[in-house]
Amino acid sequence: MQKIKHLKNDYVQLGNLIYKPYTVCDLPANFGCIEFMEKQGISEWFNYKGYTYIFDKVAKIWRQYTKATHAMRKYMS
Repeated sequence: MQKIKHLKNDYVQLGNLIYKPYTVCDLPANFGCIEFMEKQGISEWFNYKGYTYIFDKVAKIWRQYTKATHAMRKYMS
């Protein structure tokens, strides 16, 4: 099981993924659908402490690590 890291504005981080919190009244229109009017719906989420969390983005630390690794490999070859 992964640890939950609490960020600003009730965002949470699991591993290298950041999730945005929503209350029931604020859920996006495409929530709970596989497809919603020609665009991608939101079919994956989790509930925790009164919020519904939906994937927002990958953590910057992971992106910076990946960029640094690619730069190093390019330099070494």
